[in-house]
Amino acid sequence: MGDRAAAEGSLTSLRHDLEEIDRALVLLVAARLEAAGAAIEHRTQRGEPMVDRAQEARVVARAQKWATEVGISPEVVERVFREIVEAGKARFESSRAGIRAADQSRMTAAPTTRSRLRRRSSVPVPTEAST
Repeated sequence: MGDRAAAEGSLTSLRHDLEEIDRALVLLVAARLEAAGAAIEHRTQRGEPMVDRAQEARVVARAQKWATEVGISPEVVERVFREIVEAGKARFESSRAGIRAADQSRMTAAPTTRSRLRRRSSVPVPTEAST
């Protein structure tokens, strides 16, 4: 029974180590998505396209090289990095869509707010034509 308890303890310790590594991976992916979003924002503000296929190819090739150096499958790493790159673009698009929706909501909500103020107050509230 002693060997079995030691094996269970060892497995528990290994699972704990894996959990810590998994958390670190998630934090690194989050940091990468944040940095990618900043790069995309920088490009789009300069009038450049959101997608830079040449840069994406460099990122994947570099990751495959590192994978080969440490003895893991470059194909697996390629799939992982392509997913991360696509997630970064999707996250950026989603955040821009949210901003556009919020802007649109504010534009359509403004007349309603003005109308309510006019009804509740004796103070003149500017109309859309006067603003």
